[in-house]
Formats: sequence, structure tokens, C-alpha cells
Amino acid sequence: MNPLLPARVVDDAMRDDAARASAEYLAQFRSDISSLIDPGMIEDCMRPKPRELPRASGVTYRAFTDPSGGGADGFGLCIAHLEGDHVVIDLVRERHGSPAAITEEYAGILAGYGVKKVTGDRYAGRWPHDEFGKHGIRYEVSELDRSGLYLELLAAMNSGRVELPPDPKMARQLEALERRTGRSGRDMIDHPPGGHDDLANAVAGAVALLAAGRKRKPDIRVTFSY
Repeated sequence: MNPLLPARVVDDAMRDDAARASAEYLAQFRSDISSLIDPGMIEDCMRPKPRELPRASGVTYRAFTDPSGGGADGFGLCIAHLEGDHVVIDLVRERHGSPAAITEEYAGILAGYGVKKVTGDRYAGRWPHDEFGKHGIRYEVSELDRSGLYLELLAAMNSGRVELPPDPKMARQLEALERRTGRSGRDMIDHPPGGHDDLANAVAGAVALLAAGRKRKPDIRVTFSY
């Protein structure tokens, strides 16, 4: 109903996140809980094989981790890189057990891909920072929270810019993600009660890191004078 709003704004929003855009621009009511990612979209984004891609020369890799202090939650890791505008997920791992031992294992994997910095959330204070630091890996805190990471992932998958590995557990976690609308109208995205999203969160974080880097690339213009 706003004639001053360009149609491309609505079109872009619908392409990135149809559920949110339908509520914001098309006045369509939303249920309090809905599935975030369609299973068919996950399948479309998944390469047939291999599950893990080896390091390639000349490629810059980024990594995101979802730390765990033990117990039922897994300790997730994802390594990815950009190919043009596409984010390629090279590796996803999940481990259970001693956080210190898993951190040491992951530090070795990161070093194998030439990665000296890993990003994660604010989980458990400083221990991920200190533990990764023991192995020469710098730990940085993500600028986005869990919901923000998943929205970045959804937008990238909607536009066909993500290549996922054929990992069944990762696929199940992505498929199970739920979008809840709070009283403030803000979307909250998480796994269902009793579920887990260690791999899904690591993948979303890696996609968000690379998407942010792509957006920040400078527009280089070359001019000639005669």
C-alpha cells in the first residue's frame, strides 16, 4: 500500500526470507513456530560427494566452531571457502568427550587448512579463547548471535549460494531448526526442545563469515587519463 516503496525491495526480501517478508510486506499472519529450512532446499544445496574436501593450494579458508563443555552437546567445527559468490563447505566435524582433547584435534585440522583463526560464540566465557590459544589458534567471538547466523544461512541457501557436504546428521539438524516469533516480533531460531544443532550452527557461522567478507569487498574502479 506504500507507492513509494520500490518493488525490488519486496522482491529481494521475498527471495532472501519469504516467511519474514510475507509478514512484513504482504500482511500475512505467521504461526508462532515454523520450520526454517525446507528439506528440499537442503537436498538441492548438497553435493553428491565427497563428504570432506581436501585443502587446495591458493584457497583461503575460514572456520567456525560451536564449542561444548561436554555432556550431550557436541563440539562442532566447520571449514569453508568462497568460489565466486558461492560458499563451499569443505568440512564439518562433531566430537563428544574432553573439550581440551577435542580442541587440540580441531587445532590440528585448522592448521592443515592453513587456518590460524576460528570464530565462535560467547559460550563458556574465555575457555575456548584460552584453549585454542594453547595451540596457536586465535579464537574470535561472532558478531551475530545464533538467530542472526541462521538468517544469513537461509538467505544464502535461498539464493543458491551454498554447497553443503553430504552429511546426514548435519542435514537432519538443519531440517529440524525452528523459527519462533517473540512478543517483540523478533525471530528466534534454534533447535527444538531436546534437540541439537552443533553441526548446523557451525555451518551457519562459516557461511555468515564468508558472506560478510564478500559484502565488504571494495568496489575497485580503474580509470585512465590521457
